[in-house]
Amino acid sequence: TEKIALMNQWISLAMTRLDQNIIRNFVIPMVFADTKQRHDPGFAVRMNQMGDLIAHDLGVLDDAYVDGWLFGDRFTIPDMMIMPMLHYLYAMPGGPEMIGNAPNVKTAFTRFKARSSAAQTDPLLPDQILKSA
Repeated sequence: TEKIALMNQWISLAMTRLDQNIIRNFVIPMVFADTKQRHDPGFAVRMNQMGDLIAHDLGVLDDAYVDGWLFGDRFTIPDMMIMPMLHYLYAMPGGPEMIGNAPNVKTAFTRFKARSSAAQTDPLLPDQILKSA
């Protein structure tokens, strides 16, 4: 049905765009950048460009999260895929500001963190991530 098609669309977006932009091209490079890389102007330019792409993606998500979750009051598989990505984004420099600029996403993320299932499965952030934030 249409709802299943929309759900598959959000899953596809999460795996093909959000994972690439947030995790693979922003979080991982930030975590594994050494001191030399962090002071490389080219690295800063790339991370700023990724920040702009992520801000755009969060704007798209912000419209979709206007009713609470992607599918209204139901926490569904696409939400389960997106929220952990936001968790790691939030730990990065500039992450809280990016999420904060998308108020519906921020509200959904706050609701996600308050869920008992999220608290019980909270991924432990390695010291390296926490030091970079």
